Amino acid sequence: LVLHYIERRNAPVSPKLCYRYDPVLGWSKVPGDEGLFAKPEYKVYERINSKGLRGPECPYEKPRGEFRILFVGDSFCEGYAVGYGDHFITRVQEVLNARRGGIHYRCINGGTGAYSTDQELLFIRHEGLKYDPDLVILMFYHNDIWANMEDSHGGGHWGKPRFKLKDGRLILTNVPVPRFDLKWAKRRLVERNLTTKQWLNKNSRIYHFVRMSLKRVSWLNALAVKLGLARPPGQGAKQQAFLPIPKAFGVFKAHQSEQTRAAWRITEALLAEMKVEIEREGHNFAVFYISYKGAIYRNEIEAAKRHYGFSDEGLDLDRPGKDLRAACARLSILLFDARGAFRKEASRLEKRGKRLYYVHDGHWNVTGNKLGAKLLLEFINSVALNQRPTKALSGM
Repeated sequence: LVLHYIERRNAPVSPKLCYRYDPVLGWSKVPGDEGLFAKPEYKVYERINSKGLRGPECPYEKPRGEFRILFVGDSFCEGYAVGYGDHFITRVQEVLNARRGGIHYRCINGGTGAYSTDQELLFIRHEGLKYDPDLVILMFYHNDIWANMEDSHGGGHWGKPRFKLKDGRLILTNVPVPRFDLKWAKRRLVERNLTTKQWLNKNSRIYHFVRMSLKRVSWLNALAVKLGLARPPGQGAKQQAFLPIPKAFGVFKAHQSEQTRAAWRITEALLAEMKVEIEREGHNFAVFYISYKGAIYRNEIEAAKRHYGFSDEGLDLDRPGKDLRAACARLSILLFDARGAFRKEASRLEKRGKRLYYVHDGHWNVTGNKLGAKLLLEFINSVALNQRPTKALSGM
């Protein structure tokens, strides 16, 4: 009971994501909804406007003299981990409008948590282009790649659309998206065939708390290893881990599987289609690559290795960024790769005891959003001037 109480103190309080079932997108935000989304490291009150976007009201009709930037992406873009005023999209708009030039800038947040490139394409097609944006920036994260091969999210809890490639053409499937079915979800859980340890680690707060506490106390962890109750760090890659290694981690392998290569082919086709549809309407399109925090902080990937039980063998944390760069080069899409800039700033801040990402949550904190806004402003300036980013601008 004591352990359960201690662990519950760190549990979310009144968590609410303002989502609803969507037959095309799988899920979307509820127009006009609002609520507190709380996790151990943050509590954010989120408001959704009448068109289902986070932020103030925005008409489809663009006033004369207004330059519009539409941001699309997943939870990094929606930004529910920080308050509205601290979000990078808000900061970008404020800085742009502080300039004197007779142009009013409006930055529109088209992000929705857990979206992948396929859903972002459909959002742009059915909703985003209604705002007549002058520039569309896709906030790309590595887990989008594998998710583009899936027709569900969250272990099968949320259905989603899926594109397939046939003779080089994208074919939309799984639409209308099936509604969530409890019996179907239970079958999916059984099909995963979790071991007892996996199930306990996923479902028992007490087991998870005790296990992680033992890992944090070096001498207890060493004793557990000596007694054979735990594995030494970095070992056990060929053994069963406490939790199944996420399939999305496949994009970090130096030698990729055929499934990962297929996911990249779908992703590149989606980016190509996105570019065509945006530029056909006379708008500009660019991509901003968001780094996985394990690629910024070495201790983060060490924690993931211990958590899932895999080793450094064949691991390349820069692989998704390099593959995305190659894909964008083939498609002539402007790309900003923020890995170098984030690593440099993370190293500088670490000496002062500060971070760019939350410790446990995988998203940017307020400081990370501030840096993201700074880099995006440089990127937007380069796009507005129709210039390719320099080596320094690419953050490498």
